Formats: sequence, structure tokens, C-alpha cells
Amino acid sequence: AVQAANQIQGQDGNIKPDRLAVAQAKLQELEAFSSDEYHLAQSLIIDFEFALEICQEYIDDSQQKRIKKLIEDLENAVNTNNLSKIQKLVEDGQKEYNNLPEIVSLILGCRAGVSRANQINPSAGKVMAMKFGQMVNALKEGNGDEAQQMLSELLPEIQHYLGQDIATASIATGLTK
Repeated sequence: AVQAANQIQGQDGNIKPDRLAVAQAKLQELEAFSSDEYHLAQSLIIDFEFALEICQEYIDDSQQKRIKKLIEDLENAVNTNNLSKIQKLVEDGQKEYNNLPEIVSLILGCRAGVSRANQINPSAGKVMAMKFGQMVNALKEGNGDEAQQMLSELLPEIQHYLGQDIATASIATGLTK
């Protein structure tokens, strides 16, 4: 964005309309990318795609259609860096997310918990990811008993990590006050 802005003026000192348009597009892209809604939109897309792939039988047909349309609209808004559309669609996506069946919300919560555990303690996170994978495979195969067993093993482990903060890295610069 900065590079494009620096190239707006030509050698003669006049503003070049084509370069101005490029700089405005780059600025719009930067504004969208730096917004929380942009990242939330991408997260919703990933969660909804996962839910439709793994939990399809638990989501009724009308909700599946709404989710598919929402995914398409979110992807379009993200790809075009349309921040106002992203904000509106994120609101709609959060409402739809809150309306998911309880079992789907639980599975998505487990997925998020495994991801968090992996950030805090990678070795425990890998074990939990394997159990989560087994649960997902059991769901795909229609083996509800095995999925329930994996879920009951995962939940206490996930709860342990949900309350913990993710460690932040500090960078040693060697500068002193």
C-alpha cells in the first residue's frame, strides 16, 4: 500500500489516475486485512465448511442451504476486500453459528479446544488431535458409540486448556531504557 501510494505522482509531479486507483485498491485491501471482521470471516468459512463436511447429517437441509450461501458470500466479500459486506456477513454468520445444533457446536468447540491445546502444549495437542481425528472418522462412518467414547475422553482434556492463556513470545532487542 505504501509503495503504491509513493508511486501516485509521475515524474512531472501530476497525479496518475491509474496509479491512484492501484493505491486505493491496495489501501482497501490493507484495511480489510487488518480488520478483526476479516479474520473472523475466514474463521467462519473454515468452521462452516468443516461442519458441512463432518456434521452434515445433524444440520437440517434449510440451514445447510443458508450456510452454503453464507460461505459463498463470505468468500466473495473476502476476495474483493469489501469490508462493509464482510461486517454484515460476519453478523449473519455469527447468528447462523449460534443456531447450529448442539452436537455440531460441541464438535466445533472440540476442534477449537484441540487447536488451543496444540498452541499451549504441542505434545498433548497432538494426542488430542489424534483422538479428535478418530472421533471425526467414527462420525463419518456412522459409529456413534465410538464417537461418543472419543468425545467423553476429549472433553476433560480440552477443558483443561480452555482456561489457560497462550504464551506470547517476547523478542529480545538488547535495548534498554
